Formats: sequence, C-alpha cells, structure tokens
Amino acid sequence: MISKKKIINIFFLFVILFHLNLFQNFYDIFSKNYDERMIINYGNYDKQGYGFIKQINSNYKLNKNFIYYNYDMAEPHWLTEFKPKYIYNLKDFNNLSFDQIKKYKYIVIIDEPFDKVDSLIKENNYKIILKENNSYFLSIL
Repeated sequence: MISKKKIINIFFLFVILFHLNLFQNFYDIFSKNYDERMIINYGNYDKQGYGFIKQINSNYKLNKNFIYYNYDMAEPHWLTEFKPKYIYNLKDFNNLSFDQIKKYKYIVIIDEPFDKVDSLIKENNYKIILKENNSYFLSIL
C-alpha cells in the first residue's frame, strides 16, 4: 500500500513539473524544428528579432557589417556570430561620427515605433530595404 508521504511527494513532483512547463517543453522539442523554437523564444519582428534577422541574412550577408538596435535594449547571445555594433538608444546615432557609421552597410532596428525611426531616416538619408511590423532593415547610403 502506498503511504501518505509517497502520495504527497508524487503530488509535489507533478506540481513542480507542471510549474516548469516540462510536458509542453518536451512536446515543443519533438514537434518543432530549431528555427521555430528560436522564433517562439526570441521573436520574429519583436523581442530580439530572431526571425527578422534570419530573413534578412538569407538575402544579405550580415557579418560585421551592420548596426543593431533593439527598442528593448536586448543584446542577444545568438547574434554574436554576426558581430554587429550594438546601439542602445536611437540618439546614440547622433554621437557616432560619419566615419564610424560608414564602416557599416546596414542598420537593423527591432520593435521601434515608426515616428522615431522616420526622423532618423530623414535626418541621415537612410534607405528602407525591408519593413515588417515595427522592425526595419535600413541601408546606409
């Protein structure tokens, strides 16, 4: 016969497993591929913009040639292979010299309202290559 203590331990084990979302995590690992899981965790056009950057990288080689700005000020660990220059505030563009900006070909802006990006584009004469939701891929002219 199962003792009361074992029943309580089993109950708490299941509570912990549900709290950690273990069953859903196992299902996701076996039912979704790597890119789908990364988009769920790191966002498509929001959060850290994993899907957006993946889409851009398929057409343009983003290796050490772009500036990355995220409205949420995230510095994603998965982006280190591309070695971007991180900007933490759109006003920081004004602090960079023309020569510093010209080292890069592109700017990737994740989850920023258009009114703030529009003024940056007009002031610096950048060209919008791709715009999805509130994420932008700009070319430095």
